[in-house]
Amino acid sequence: MTKAPDLLRFYEDLDLPTYHELAQRLASINQNDIVGELSRQAAVYASYAGLLQYAKKEVSFLQIELNQCVTAASIRVRKEYEDKGMKATVAVVETFVSSDESCTEMTRQLATLSEKEGLLRGLLNSLSQRKDCLIQLSSNQRNEMQMHS
Repeated sequence: MTKAPDLLRFYEDLDLPTYHELAQRLASINQNDIVGELSRQAAVYASYAGLLQYAKKEVSFLQIELNQCVTAASIRVRKEYEDKGMKATVAVVETFVSSDESCTEMTRQLATLSEKEGLLRGLLNSLSQRKDCLIQLSSNQRNEMQMHS
């Protein structure tokens, strides 16, 4: 799964069970092909690193939209109170904003995107540990070959 459309499809479907399945697959090492595993490691890491950057961008963009939603809702409630000749208190504004459906939905979406970002960060950490393990296994193989020659 290194093609961009495949990665984006994976990103859209990413949840904890998918993460767990992929983490298990990525953590496995074919000890009979350490050289091959090492040669593929960088490409796999780069793919998921790029996907993490995409996730960070998605989180940032949604955070901007959420901030705009909160601001618009605050302005709306203040205007409503002003039109009635009253001043909206901070508590009233906060209550209105927290009950605004569009802001609530964006907050849910932001939580989902943040989860995906965290899961991708976990995959990258796993891939980094895998690389270290591959390097050690490769070193062990070379040492064994030197001992037998």
